[in-house]
Amino acid sequence: MNTVNESSQTQQQDNPSAPLPAPLPVPQSVPQTQPLQNNSVLVEVQPPIASEVVQAQPPQPADTVVAVQPAPTISTDPTLWQVVIIDDEPDNVGVAKLILEFNRAVVSSAESGSAGLDLLRKGLPTFLLLDIQMPKMSGWDVLKVIRDDPAMKNLIVIALTAHAMVGDKERILAGGFDGYIAKPVSPMSFIAQIKEVLSRPTP
Repeated sequence: MNTVNESSQTQQQDNPSAPLPAPLPVPQSVPQTQPLQNNSVLVEVQPPIASEVVQAQPPQPADTVVAVQPAPTISTDPTLWQVVIIDDEPDNVGVAKLILEFNRAVVSSAESGSAGLDLLRKGLPTFLLLDIQMPKMSGWDVLKVIRDDPAMKNLIVIALTAHAMVGDKERILAGGFDGYIAKPVSPMSFIAQIKEVLSRPTP
């Protein structure tokens, strides 16, 4: 270091107009020091390099698995049934009502299609027993009104009819009825026939 300084001073004396040599650069990694009084040294500490902060990503929710539930079914317990019968023949209504009430079902009836629809609009039953052949408004007409009404379209409607010819049952079921029971009803099988219809899954 002394040799470099002396050489620089000699060149400056020989050529006063010559520029002074540039000071040697101080490495960035070497802390600079400044002398203080009392032989103390102030060390300039370089600030630490901030590390990159990685923001944690919230956990992604797992795909929701929806269990497929079986289609609901109507109770086959007659004590929980509320039944409406629409039939213009009092004798047929009387027999069906007697059997149902003996099994502790609650039964209401109407003798015409229009009266039956008024009864349904007051409150839907568990299912409807509907005669096919009635004057003025047939069972088919009543069924169409029910299926076209959003409040009643899912009502279980069982045809209660004297039509027992070959193909009648298939035609009635294809026409929108949920079940078919031929008249005259049998006290021994009537409740079982209704239970068979109610045990089917509903859409």
